[in-house]
Amino acid sequence: MTTAFITGATSGIGRAIAVALSDAGYDVYAVGRSQAALKELQAERPGIVPIAVDVTDREALESVVADLTIDVLINNAGIMPPLGNFADMKIADIDTALEVNVSSAILLTRLVVPQMRERQSGHILF
Repeated sequence: MTTAFITGATSGIGRAIAVALSDAGYDVYAVGRSQAALKELQAERPGIVPIAVDVTDREALESVVADLTIDVLINNAGIMPPLGNFADMKIADIDTALEVNVSSAILLTRLVVPQMRERQSGHILF
């Protein structure tokens, strides 16, 4: 069975991908922060395994991925900082957006690439 690990899977494109891959017969690990949204997704598709974790929590991500064989990694988690004049944006908002949108994807990719190399198989999407 092919295993997919999808971040940002509780809404939008990530949720749609999780549902589509589950329907296609993949084992799907759906990652998101909202436990309620993950429970809803699992109720709709019982084969989906919900993982409630904040992608900015590096230790938690490392712990979750350590025990999984992942064939398809979909880095979909993303946030938008408050809109407005760039010069007026808070550095904390910029840092958070970079951590969610870029750093977590880099970390997950680095965690998964070694096992994919070993199997000489795998797909990573951003």
